[in-house]
Amino acid sequence: IFDSYGLIDDIITYPARYLNGTAPFNITSSANACPYPPYGSTPLYCTVVTGTDVDSFVWYDELHPSEQTHRILAREMASVMKGKKTKWVTWLS
Repeated sequence: IFDSYGLIDDIITYPARYLNGTAPFNITSSANACPYPPYGSTPLYCTVVTGTDVDSFVWYDELHPSEQTHRILAREMASVMKGKKTKWVTWLS
């Protein structure tokens, strides 16, 4: 079982270990933020981060992990498939 929740929690707790963008680390906002008012169909505003600053964010938008977070998850899953041990996997027998 791969503990993606635990890994994302670790990224949020220790962003300097995982994020490598040129902007300050951001664990609370998103790189592509478009907040909507309650019951609204048009966003209040949109903030879009570009370039290498994007890799400073855990979240791409309000629902999805950023590209950097996806790379981290993929790297950890690939290391397990290669037979390496990681604290994010529990093997059941």
